[in-house]
Amino acid sequence: MPLIAVLGNVIALNMYPPSSDSRSDFWDATTEGDIMMSNALGFVGVAPPPAAPVAPPKPVPVMPLSGLGLMIVGILVVARRRFMQR
Repeated sequence: MPLIAVLGNVIALNMYPPSSDSRSDFWDATTEGDIMMSNALGFVGVAPPPAAPVAPPKPVPVMPLSGLGLMIVGILVVARRRFMQR
């Protein structure tokens, strides 16, 4: 079995994280297992490149509050008042 396997943004290390400092049958602490784990975390911890910029939403046309717009708002206010009085 390989010690390191890479598939896209996933790295598999075929080793138990504690070293021989914890128990004699784990990986030898005099080797560079700690650097290997650190490099693996650094490799997968890199953020993916940003996606293409998103265009801002187009403004929604709004009827100005003059003339017809003001008349519609007035009608809605009157209708709401009559509805609330029932």
